[in-house]
Amino acid sequence: MKDFVFLICTERSGSNFITSLMNGHSQISGPPPSHLFRLFGTNRANYGDLASDLNWKTLLEDVAMSFDCKLGSWSTSVTTEELEKQVEKRSAAEILRFLYEKEAEHDGAEVLFVKENHTYAFAPFLLAHFPGCRFVWMVRDPRDVASSWVSTRSIPGGVARAVDVWLEDQTAAQQLYQQLRDSGRAVRVRYEDLVRDPTRELCRLTDFLGVPYEDRILEFYNQSRTVNNAARIDAWTNLGRPVLRDNTGKYRRVLSPEDRRYVELACYEPMTVLDYTCELVPHPPEAGTLTAELDALRPSINPGGYVIPTDEEQEIRARRLAAIEQVLARRL
Repeated sequence: MKDFVFLICTERSGSNFITSLMNGHSQISGPPPSHLFRLFGTNRANYGDLASDLNWKTLLEDVAMSFDCKLGSWSTSVTTEELEKQVEKRSAAEILRFLYEKEAEHDGAEVLFVKENHTYAFAPFLLAHFPGCRFVWMVRDPRDVASSWVSTRSIPGGVARAVDVWLEDQTAAQQLYQQLRDSGRAVRVRYEDLVRDPTRELCRLTDFLGVPYEDRILEFYNQSRTVNNAARIDAWTNLGRPVLRDNTGKYRRVLSPEDRRYVELACYEPMTVLDYTCELVPHPPEAGTLTAELDALRPSINPGGYVIPTDEEQEIRARRLAAIEQVLARRL
């Protein structure tokens, strides 16, 4: 049985970057996100009693379909018939274990590094079904998250959406981390530390994962799977490059003063907890006036845009959305 390590992250926080780095290790399999743990971990109840052959077969079909519609490209594939034959215990978790362990077997790896969004939302599912699992919490300065958000064509919502997602994710992630840290099953990594001194941070990470550090990790961008996925999805373009050691503080040239003030006002407390220094908001904002200040700034902040750059990516995303909607609509 393989070791499972789950990433806790926010979009545009370097989550695909750290996953690709881990994938560069000879003993770690870090495929691009399938988001199947989130989809089926939080919607398991839609399939009712799995002792029913019909319900079980429907779940197998939906997992195989959703796997086929994932954004990233994996080295392995799966069919409903294979799942029906190979997964003996009727459990959504066992299906997911089979998919990921099959990929790890292909990679010759003993550790699986799994990137999902909103991991905290289904952590009980993970802890119940993967009792030895561990967690890596990846954080990034919310100003740079917002900068990346508005600079990425395929992510809608602009600065306001970036802030809302970052705040929700960090609040919940902090709570989960505090519950797990004394068990030795969770570690926190700052994106800024990882890009500035990757060897030091990667040594700390591999020690946490129980594998030796390898210099080859830093050659992650030459891995065939990473190369293919960097070209496949617009938001993953940077994965095809070496570590971008100067990829911090970009908000100073990407965001306007209004954008930056909005981020710092909204995120002041968690930024302070995570050791990020506010530059335009030197003191804690007053609770009584914070909402009014944010409302006043909102018309001036970057609204972002939304453009799927290629027909191929549009098709990939449309198929994935259709698969998600089918799972959400199940009532067995």
